[in-house]
Amino acid sequence: MVMTLSFWADFFTDPALLTIFMVFIIPIVWIVAHYWRNAETKRSLNALKRTMVERGMSADEIERVLAGGDDHQESRVEASEEIAAELEGLGEAIADAAEDIADAVGKDHRAGFCECEVGESVKGQRRPCG
Repeated sequence: MVMTLSFWADFFTDPALLTIFMVFIIPIVWIVAHYWRNAETKRSLNALKRTMVERGMSADEIERVLAGGDDHQESRVEASEEIAAELEGLGEAIADAAEDIADAVGKDHRAGFCECEVGESVKGQRRPCG
């Protein structure tokens, strides 16, 4: 059976067929890519181990080299935790500053209105904050 160009044109313009295609194809492609990546990672790790054995490295040296990546991962986790703590402190400082500004302007948080303090004609009047 030969598929013509009109089949593909109809296929990509029909929402039902396109939806069915996406529902099945995207997960299948993701699964294949995931396991392919795992297999390639294991292949490259085995090739590295084989090379180190051929060079005459001891088992302790090979273990230390392979565990070297884990130390970097731990330091990245510690750094990200420090950054998260700093950002949390910064967020609290910004919230405190916003409250101070709102208090200085005289904003009434419950009603959503501000008290105007600028100009003689509107002094003391309440208007929507904007």
